Amino acid sequence: MEPVAHITPKRSHFIWAFCLLAAVIAAGASAIILRNGIKIPSDGWAYWEGSVSLLHGRGYYHFTGRRIWSWPPGYPLYLAACQSVGGVSGATLARANTLLAAFAAFAWTAAFLLPFRRAFDAARATRPLTLVYPLLAVIFIALTIATGFRTAMAHNLVYTLYPLVLYVTFRAVQPEGRDRGAIGLALLNAVLMSLLIATHYSFIFFPPLVAAVTLLHRGRRRAIRWWAAGVTCIIPLAAWVILAKSLGQWANHKPGSRPLFTWSQYAHQVLTGVANLFGPGRHHLGQMLLVGACVVIAVCLFRGRFQENPARRVVAMYLLLSAGFLGCLYVAFNTIAIAEPLYSERFMLFIPLTIFPAAGMLFWQSRWETSRAARADDRPARPASPALGRLISALGCILLVAIPLAAAGRTLHWAREARINGGPVDLARAARDQGFGYNRLTLDYRLPDGPPRFAGDQILVAPAREVPAAKPRPATSSTARR
Repeated sequence: MEPVAHITPKRSHFIWAFCLLAAVIAAGASAIILRNGIKIPSDGWAYWEGSVSLLHGRGYYHFTGRRIWSWPPGYPLYLAACQSVGGVSGATLARANTLLAAFAAFAWTAAFLLPFRRAFDAARATRPLTLVYPLLAVIFIALTIATGFRTAMAHNLVYTLYPLVLYVTFRAVQPEGRDRGAIGLALLNAVLMSLLIATHYSFIFFPPLVAAVTLLHRGRRRAIRWWAAGVTCIIPLAAWVILAKSLGQWANHKPGSRPLFTWSQYAHQVLTGVANLFGPGRHHLGQMLLVGACVVIAVCLFRGRFQENPARRVVAMYLLLSAGFLGCLYVAFNTIAIAEPLYSERFMLFIPLTIFPAAGMLFWQSRWETSRAARADDRPARPASPALGRLISALGCILLVAIPLAAAGRTLHWAREARINGGPVDLARAARDQGFGYNRLTLDYRLPDGPPRFAGDQILVAPAREVPAAKPRPATSSTARR
């Protein structure tokens, strides 16, 4: 019997619909979370100072005139571009974050779904119900990004570029296509990693990792692999040297400084920090979901160890690069004094964004391959699966539903926090009691020392919408600031 050609079209835009859905969900959730205000930590204030200075043509400096030497200018350049259109305001910062959340959700979804284009088209034509599993992964990606992009920090731009590097690396080492295409992808990857380093210097570890993976993967000829590895390693590192030298940031975060925690404490921070990103940090739900996702990945890889399918190639590449980068961060934190713990969301967000979509796509590919083999011509009916197999499948289904629900719970939690701790109220109180003034939506960038701080590194909450200016009260002996 001839195969039916029309049910597996060569070109389909169905995956792009999933990507757009992820972008819409992420943008909507981010807008809800940031509707009252966006938090600006001390690092974020420096990024914002640099963006305003760049916008006004004064170079990359603090408002005091001192050169910014700890933070690269990638994210401030993005903020400057946004503020050139929307003005210097808290509303513009919130919209810039929302825009990045939408782009990041689109990029992560495309990175995981584009390698499955043919299987996606075939599944949509024959068994559309199986697309529920990729849909759950898309929902998790969108909600996790929306809750992770709550503050004005450079990692918002980092995690928008990161999935592009993963996907381009995957494409560059595949044997399909001409060698000229592999060279072009290597150059594109070098540009993307240069942008990553220009956004945050922790990604100086990434080019050597990508070069090692490119060199060891045997999908291309040896000469092409060596050329691509050299390009992807040398160009970003050269860009880093030039940027750090020109901005006077060469001595930033010197190695050999005494770390704040021990090796074992950093290892515990990694485990607990990643687990908390899978769900609300209560009743060990995040730990259970993390273990469950890792079990699904291990079982699917073990069951399909003798099969060559897109899921194994994609998941192996993405997990290998992410695990390598996590190891580099772990070593860096143990050799450099960094004020923030390793379990910080901005350092760990790429782990859940890699692990759960990988588990979801492996599980979907496994079930799709099994059902397709059972429907093949001249095949005997599939025997009843053993009880253990049915149990594993049931647990996998439950897990793939529970993780997006947990992400939705985190999103609702932060939306509720934003409603209770309204930004306008906090900012008005700061203006009245601490002498921090603002003009309607515009943040006062003439402050020499940043926002008012209390014990514990007080953060500023910038209003995301127009609010009436607080009326200043005359200073008296009882209300004067100590």
